Amino acid sequence: EGAATLLLLSLTGLAFWPALGLATGSATLVGHAVGAGQPQQVGPLVRASLWLMAGWMALVGAAMALAGPALLAWLSGTSGDGGPGSQAALALATSLIGLVAAYQVLDAVNLGSAFALRGLGDVRWASAANTVGSLLLFLPLAAWLSFDSLGARIPALGWGAWGGWSAVALLSALLAAAFGARLRHVLQALEAVSTARRRA
Repeated sequence: EGAATLLLLSLTGLAFWPALGLATGSATLVGHAVGAGQPQQVGPLVRASLWLMAGWMALVGAAMALAGPALLAWLSGTSGDGGPGSQAALALATSLIGLVAAYQVLDAVNLGSAFALRGLGDVRWASAANTVGSLLLFLPLAAWLSFDSLGARIPALGWGAWGGWSAVALLSALLAAAFGARLRHVLQALEAVSTARRRA
């Protein structure tokens, strides 16, 4: 379970780290536009960065789905001569590749929206949403889905790595929806203020 998860994390890094760089750059540009008194540039900047991140992560997700088994075998050093443990880890990672590839675009929306909000100065809300989602949703859900039991009287589903990755995908979807809604609200308020200033 652990080896399969580490193999998959190696692949998701190909999508995540470049997207994180784009998100950081877009947050900086958004902050510059707001600081320079040019709020009309913020919307186009945010939309362009979200499209770039979603496009990149969709591309990597598609590559993972298509070439994932071969990439996982290469990463694990398993070419048919590994022991039973390495073969089992590779088989489990290969079975999970579709789920992991599928949520990459949601992760791009989540990441891009969160950093855009930070660039707009909405740091507290973004941090609170991440903290609440991680501690109150992800940890209990991942434990319930992954383990066989959570104590003598609390049954759990026992899905192992499947449960953990399902919890990651669900958290990513919920945060993408929450951050996307918050970002739309903040951008609409910014555009309303900008329009009022132009008319004045």
